[in-house]
Amino acid sequence: MTEKIECTKCGKKIENNGVSSICSDCKRKRTPKVYFSLATIILLTGFVLGIILGAVNKTVKLTTTEDYSYDSEEVFNAGLMATTWAYTSVICTIFYSVGSICYRLNILIDKK
Repeated sequence: MTEKIECTKCGKKIENNGVSSICSDCKRKRTPKVYFSLATIILLTGFVLGIILGAVNKTVKLTTTEDYSYDSEEVFNAGLMATTWAYTSVICTIFYSVGSICYRLNILIDKK
């Protein structure tokens, strides 16, 4: 005879399999939140990383004068920052979309 335990989230009685103390319904509802939080963490990290990469990898701007001497000054690399932000937004969109699909599938499953 299998032992019944309560789900730690909702209190529903489930069979003790020794692996998890959460019922399958609670696991299903938790999955979209993982994807949404991952997308948020990646978005914030990518935003900060883009600014850091733009400041660290500066481009050199050369200016000439009439006597052909070169003056160089370092300029913030906005192109690298924008590229980092673009890739970050694509990755976040993918994670958020997967989480949204899981959320909608959970609604369909709950209606059955």
